[in-house]
Amino acid sequence: PRHKPYALITYSTASLNPKERVGFAQKLEGRGKGRYRYEGLIRELGGYKVGRGVMMIPIENLKTMTAHIEKRGIDYVIRYVWA
Repeated sequence: PRHKPYALITYSTASLNPKERVGFAQKLEGRGKGRYRYEGLIRELGGYKVGRGVMMIPIENLKTMTAHIEKRGIDYVIRYVWA
């Protein structure tokens, strides 16, 4: 199997208030209500949620994700991995 480069992004929403935190989480992870499903940005970009405050995004989509994170004023760290 061929490996692809990913960015492992660790972020903290500690600077956000609870309402902003929920909005950010729903934008990233999507949400479902009844028969309506909204895909999150992580899945749209071909990434994975690894754990709490950690996601993996393909390198080619990194700029889109970091722009979204920075717009909300969230601290983050990027590490590069092959998976």
